[in-house]
Amino acid sequence: MGENTMNVLITGEEGFIGKHLVDYLYGIPGYRIFGYDLLCGCQDIRDPYELDKAFEAALPDVVIHLAARAGVARSAKYPGEYLTTNIEGTYNVGKMCEKYQCDLISFSSSSVFGNGRPPINENVTQKPISFYGMTKSMGGQIVNNLNVPTVIVRPF
Repeated sequence: MGENTMNVLITGEEGFIGKHLVDYLYGIPGYRIFGYDLLCGCQDIRDPYELDKAFEAALPDVVIHLAARAGVARSAKYPGEYLTTNIEGTYNVGKMCEKYQCDLISFSSSSVFGNGRPPINENVTQKPISFYGMTKSMGGQIVNNLNVPTVIVRPF
């Protein structure tokens, strides 16, 4: 890693936000972008062994964690996928950030607030009403208890 280079590992790089973020960051000098996505083969955040290999190769300064199962209706139909990806997978990403001492920017959802009325801020009690919202809320709790600098982003 060069003095003026930042290594960025993006989980979920093939998703809607991930694709746009990768395109944007590639245009900025000084960033080395590494992607990690289930659509790229065996790159599953639920697999700590493969995830560790990716961290070892990238040696990230920061991880942007976008990988998740999304959607309220599908979460009721496939709860196991949401549990293992949004909770266990987030845990795995967080633990790798601790191991490699890198910052974490984790994306969440307004679904953690349930039917809260705007304006909503971070001081509002989380009351998810969907299984998806519950998994994202738990993922946020995991992130908030890591021993590395973290930020949670909730695009509304």
